[in-house]
Amino acid sequence: MPFFLKYEHPILNYHRVGSREGDPAMTVTQDAFDRQMSLLASQERAVSLEELVSLLTFRKDPLPKKVAVTFDDGYEDNYTRAFSVLKTHRIPVTIFLVTEWIGKKEFLSWEAVQEMSKEGISFGSHTKTHPYLPSVSSRKILEEEIRGSRELLEDRLGRSVTLFSYPFGGFTEEAKQLVQEAGYKAAVTSNRGEKGKGRDLYALSRIKMTDASTPPLIFNLKTSGYYEQFKKKKKAY
Repeated sequence: MPFFLKYEHPILNYHRVGSREGDPAMTVTQDAFDRQMSLLASQERAVSLEELVSLLTFRKDPLPKKVAVTFDDGYEDNYTRAFSVLKTHRIPVTIFLVTEWIGKKEFLSWEAVQEMSKEGISFGSHTKTHPYLPSVSSRKILEEEIRGSRELLEDRLGRSVTLFSYPFGGFTEEAKQLVQEAGYKAAVTSNRGEKGKGRDLYALSRIKMTDASTPPLIFNLKTSGYYEQFKKKKKAY
């Protein structure tokens, strides 16, 4: 890679797996997802987001070049369509749940969440009701969205929940502070976090994945660790 690009551990961001008719911008077909996970498995670089955060927290450069996979919102198809693909290719994943959506139509049930958790799927918080955090003026409500969701997940899953995802990718310094105070070890956003050496663990950027990400050339670029910087440099010329 050109000398001006620095490696950044890719965190892939998905929402739904299945038919693209209902919400094409957020949905990857099951066939495309299977091919993408197959490519990722062939790279032998996939780790859980928890492990990646641990590497970023405790390891010194040079870090192993790893890739993490995440889902936002907790749609039912994460269980009915994505789960089997992830198990087939042995890809660890973190699903960020909106706790008040659990059990509602088109979203994961508590039974599915608990089954997936027992099978090694990790879960993080995506707040209680999915508000755009910079628009929440009440600190009390903001804290309840952040801390309350974690407490409920830990109570129902019987395990620690240490990762958080900002709804719509939006956050403020106050929100970041509350995420830290609530006991989370890291938080992810959507292509708008801190990049480069010394990445902010409470503003980790992610790469949006679509059907168009499936061709090996595109997929390998997106998982290369240089994708976002390459896009920035390309726009500069």
